[in-house]
Amino acid sequence: MDYSDEEEFEMDFPRRMGFRRGGRLGRGRGRGRGGYGHPVPIENRELRHSGVEMAEDDSMLLEYVPDHLGDPGSVQYLTHGISPSFKYFELEIVSWGESGRIGLGLARRDYPMGNMPGWRSQSIGYHADDGRLFHANGHGQQFGPVCAVGDRMGCGVELLNGDNMPAKDNESEGDEDDDDCVALGGRHMNVYFTRNGERVGSLTRVRSPEGGFFPVVAMHSEGESIRVFLDVGSANPSAREVHMKVLKAVVEPDVPVWNRLNNVEQVGNRLRYTSWQNSGLAQCKLPMTLRWPYFELEIVDNGENCYIAIGVAHSKYPFGQHPGWQKNSVAYHADDGKLFNGCGQGEAFGPSCRKGDRMGCGIYFRPRDKGIMGDWDPPSSSEEDDDDDDDHCGDDLDSSSSSSGDDLDDRRVYVYFTRNGKKIGGCASVVPAGGYFPTIGLMSRGEVVETHVRACSG
Repeated sequence: MDYSDEEEFEMDFPRRMGFRRGGRLGRGRGRGRGGYGHPVPIENRELRHSGVEMAEDDSMLLEYVPDHLGDPGSVQYLTHGISPSFKYFELEIVSWGESGRIGLGLARRDYPMGNMPGWRSQSIGYHADDGRLFHANGHGQQFGPVCAVGDRMGCGVELLNGDNMPAKDNESEGDEDDDDCVALGGRHMNVYFTRNGERVGSLTRVRSPEGGFFPVVAMHSEGESIRVFLDVGSANPSAREVHMKVLKAVVEPDVPVWNRLNNVEQVGNRLRYTSWQNSGLAQCKLPMTLRWPYFELEIVDNGENCYIAIGVAHSKYPFGQHPGWQKNSVAYHADDGKLFNGCGQGEAFGPSCRKGDRMGCGIYFRPRDKGIMGDWDPPSSSEEDDDDDDDHCGDDLDSSSSSSGDDLDDRRVYVYFTRNGKKIGGCASVVPAGGYFPTIGLMSRGEVVETHVRACSG
């Protein structure tokens, strides 16, 4: 995400409803217990921050609060300068917000708040919304994949020895204090970034500022929230561990799965249409992943017309629009059996559905989960390209996006649908930034469906 040339801005905000805003908090009494999955309380941190809210009961949970200039909200942790004993940290994306303008990286001690990491001198950052790497400028370069809700982004360094080679853990660092990042000022180091525990890439021989490098995280679109992990250590969590955490959050009985509701009432696992003429929408709180690629609904009541739809859409799909009608959404409609792929003109696809039928939607993530489709083969890449050329209604990348070929291939998926456990077919699609979220539409009086988020693919 590039920045606009606005003046650097920082201001303090009052405390509000269990959150602290802006300003600078003093040093706490000491460090809390670290460890993966156990954030250290914020009262034990000395930090600088602007444009964020910090939960007192979960102190590493940060939420973006736009100021009147619309500058990014940023946090810099001053007690955790890069040193031989602190070389890696992470953030987890809790909410994507409007556009997922989230980043992490390293910066000098006096880095101006209200800037994303990497925008200004003596800073470097990896941004979630476009996968770009920013190093002391506001334009960036293509670097890695975009990230989504549930992903963990990490930043770490490799200290270099006298031969400019990565120093081993047991290699002597001279007489430097292990907790003194200032001693590393002016030293060269390799800075690397990770996504879900897997290294994305690195920038070699980055010169540390004289006062040392310090962790910085930032957000820049309304509704974003993240959780910061400073005491992860050098051992990165595996991608499987991250996806299992996402899956657990989805299937936990006490978690309200459908968090975006419009003209729809949720009672347990059932969704009921509550309006008279406008489309009702229910969208899941988490995107579909390799570990959670499929869900279903059962039609409990047809209502007047059985205008029921199941599919996937981006996280901010507009209310009042049935799934599949708008860009970055694909859906199967029960009343006429049509498939809608990013426009209001559907195409003949499968049988219509009525009371008692189960409709399913899944994503075939190529090529990493080839077994998920059983003996049903998706179309070849050439067929997908032909379809994209002939039909302008399908999902395309946003015109503002600039993705490399590798990134585009990584985001190409096949969305498929089932009826009563049997696969009907599907279409090729490109996952929008932030992921594809399970989405259900209702649009005639009396409609009721039962959702099954833990369903197995047919």
